[in-house]
Amino acid sequence: EQKKGREKGFVEHIPLHHKFNLIPLCREHHQKAHRGELIIRGFITTDRGIELHYDEVEPFSSPSTPNPSSKE
Repeated sequence: EQKKGREKGFVEHIPLHHKFNLIPLCREHHQKAHRGELIIRGFITTDRGIELHYDEVEPFSSPSTPNPSSKE
């Protein structure tokens, strides 16, 4: 959503750089978010307090191709 919001400065109705729209991420998770391997849904309120709601997606990998020179 932030990529889309850069042009207008907003994500939905929230200013792009508003503190409620930002979350600190380590370099690895920042890159995963850009690659679509980490989907950040937002914060939710639970009986344990406010928690970050997110999904981790396995990176796409093609099926292994058999080696034609190997004999089975």
